[in-house]
Amino acid sequence: MGFVTAPKRSKVQRENDLRFTASLYLRGKSQQDIANELSNSRPYTISQQQISVDLKAIYARWRQSSLVDFDEKKNKEIAKVDELERTYWQAWEDSRTEKQITSTKRTTGETVKDEASIRKERSVGNPAFLAGVQWCISKRCEILGLNAPTKMEIADWRKEATELGLDMMDVTREYEALMAALAEREHADVPAE
Repeated sequence: MGFVTAPKRSKVQRENDLRFTASLYLRGKSQQDIANELSNSRPYTISQQQISVDLKAIYARWRQSSLVDFDEKKNKEIAKVDELERTYWQAWEDSRTEKQITSTKRTTGETVKDEASIRKERSVGNPAFLAGVQWCISKRCEILGLNAPTKMEIADWRKEATELGLDMMDVTREYEALMAALAEREHADVPAE
């Protein structure tokens, strides 16, 4: 006498389960709760171990998606900044072109004379276009993360707690309990490697 195997999920069913699992996981459900909800709504049974495997696949997709999307978006924005910088440089060059200035002078005396003169002047250029170039360089550095980190002063939380009349031992115990609870939850919800 052989044993009965549970029906396997089709590819479509697995994709639907992955979406449902991700949604429940993001709402804070444990792996066991997700397995129970899926098993109750499907013609097949899903174990907590299968949810762990599925979450690994979901994490891998999230990592890949965020890397591709982030790099793609970053590259698109940099391309826009590059194009804008080229436009600013061209406008700067155009603003420095040589201009012809004509003037006429009429003199009267025994005869009326009109004198015309043409003078060429090179413009110094419009500094607003260089400011635009500078903005593009600054924005590109920001997008690429090339700027030095900004130093920020962090307030002494112990001093603030004391000023508020809080007992430091109570604050420390609550902090440690919170950190332990977070570590326990993370350990329970993260798929085993």
